[in-house]
Amino acid sequence: MGHLQDMRRAARARRDDVLRGTEGDPSAAALLAGAERLTEVRREPVPTGDPLLYGGVAALDAGNGVVWYDAHAGPGLVAFYQAHEYAHLWLGNGHTACAGPEVDAEVVEEPVPLGVRRVEGYGPDERREREANVFAREFLLPTDVISRWYLDEGLDAPTIAERVGVPEGMVLHQLSRALLTPEITGAPDAEKLVGAPLELDESQREAAHAETGPLLLEAGPGTGKTHTLVGRILFLLDWGVTPSSILALTFSNNAAEEMRSRIAQVAPDAA
Repeated sequence: MGHLQDMRRAARARRDDVLRGTEGDPSAAALLAGAERLTEVRREPVPTGDPLLYGGVAALDAGNGVVWYDAHAGPGLVAFYQAHEYAHLWLGNGHTACAGPEVDAEVVEEPVPLGVRRVEGYGPDERREREANVFAREFLLPTDVISRWYLDEGLDAPTIAERVGVPEGMVLHQLSRALLTPEITGAPDAEKLVGAPLELDESQREAAHAETGPLLLEAGPGTGKTHTLVGRILFLLDWGVTPSSILALTFSNNAAEEMRSRIAQVAPDAA
C-alpha cells in the first residue's frame, strides 16, 4: 500500500498547511475553512437532490472553484463530504460528482477482492473515490493525532468525534489503524502525488529509453524492474505514443497498482 501511504503523507502535509492559518484549531470546521482559504475553492451547501449535486451527496466544480454538498446530512457527514471533495481537488481529479456509497468515512483502504475482481482489480472511478476517502480521513484526523489523544490524553472515540466534528465510525476506523498498523514514516510531501520526477540509474535508463523494440530484458531481484517499467511507459508517452495503446502486465494487483500510482504521480492525465 505504498501509494496510500504517500497519500496519507500528502494529506498530513495539507493539514499542516491549513493549521498554520487556524491557530492550531483541529476541528473539522476550522480545517475546512482553512482549506477554503488555501485553495480559494469555496463551499456551498445545497438541498438534498439539488441538480448541482448531479444525483450525489457532494460535487467538486473545479472550473468554477466551488464544492457543492448536501446541507441536510448529519453534521459529521457534512464535514466529511466537504473534505472528500477537497481531497479530489488536491489529488488532481477535476470535476467530480460523488454518490453516497462512494463517500464513505469508514471504508477499508484495500479490501480483498473476490472472484473475478482478483484479476480485474478496481475500476478508475472506484479507485479514485477510495483514494479520496483515505485522503479525507487523514486530513481531518491523522492517525498520529488520534493515537496521542487516545493514549496520552485518555480521550475515547465519542469525545474525539465531538472534538473534531466527524462521524464516530470514522474515529473508530482511524483509531484501529493508529493502534494496529505501523505509523507513517518519512517526511510528508504534499506535492509527491502529482508532478514528482522519476529518477532512473544508468542501467534502468538504458532499458527505459531504448529507441527500438520489442525488447527482452533480464533483471534480478531488487534491480528496480517496476521502476524501470514506469520509466519505459513515461518515455513512450514523451515519444508521442497514445496512453490507450500502452499495455503493461504484471503478476499481481498490488504490483499493477504500484505501476499505476507511480505513473499518476508524474503524468496524471495520461494515467
